[in-house]
Amino acid sequence: MMNTIALGNQRLRRMRSAQINEFIPFAPLKESGAKPSLRSGTPLRDWVSTVCIHLMWIQTYIIRILYQVNFCHEAAACKAYFSWEPQPDTTYIARDIFRMISIFDYDAGNVRSVEKAFIKLGKQVTVTRDPQVILSADHVVLPGVGNFGDAMTNLKKYGLDDTIREVVKREIPFLGICVGMQLLFEGSEESPDVPGLGLLRGKCRRFPEKEGFKIPQIGWNSVHLMNGGDLFDGIPGGSYFYFVHSYYCDAKNVNTVRAVSEYTNVFHASIQKGKICATQFHPEKSGDMGLRILKNFCGMQ
Repeated sequence: MMNTIALGNQRLRRMRSAQINEFIPFAPLKESGAKPSLRSGTPLRDWVSTVCIHLMWIQTYIIRILYQVNFCHEAAACKAYFSWEPQPDTTYIARDIFRMISIFDYDAGNVRSVEKAFIKLGKQVTVTRDPQVILSADHVVLPGVGNFGDAMTNLKKYGLDDTIREVVKREIPFLGICVGMQLLFEGSEESPDVPGLGLLRGKCRRFPEKEGFKIPQIGWNSVHLMNGGDLFDGIPGGSYFYFVHSYYCDAKNVNTVRAVSEYTNVFHASIQKGKICATQFHPEKSGDMGLRILKNFCGMQ
């Protein structure tokens, strides 16, 4: 734990030296010789502003260290208590310090590979099934592998189906990956008696058999873009991503479809509806293009 705290402090010192020095230094009050005044733009006003920024840094130290030692519940409560969000004129100071990505831990996801991908991007990540921590996050990710019915059962077992609905209600950016995308729909042919979350209209269907094709699809495949979308900003059409699936999503509202691909038939590879985003492919296993998808997701407000 002490090593983790030391690492967190070392990172913060680097961030502090790179960012806080951009702000107004203490020097103006001492060097100008002007009389103290609280009018905007005066030396005393600049000095007070600098003190306030240093106090904000004390708060960020506390919150960041709590995350580093995995006290995510306490960190979320601390963040809520301070209730401070960076304003346009201070974003260069507080850049990414309070930004947290929560990944659902529900025993049905490729959680660690997704976590490592966000860490590679320099993001603050917590893997949790605590609703309070999830709802305090700035971005939420639902990974998923395996059977549709089992994954849905686990979500309900931990009460996370209602948490997902609350995330959507609060318009927190949400990303579903693979089975995490399929769970957003009304159901799947894989588990006919298990209803999905129903946040998107449509159903998941099994790939039809076709000579020369093995099911499941495992490997790289190209996607073709449509209807714009936040996830694919800066990504050229025809880019390749990594797929592992036997079932695909068939969305009723084609306006929500952001990318399609083709295996034994054409299928919907990505959707977006408001702040709900999802990909059938695995961005965390898709190299630089996959990391760009995750980076674009982190840029959603």
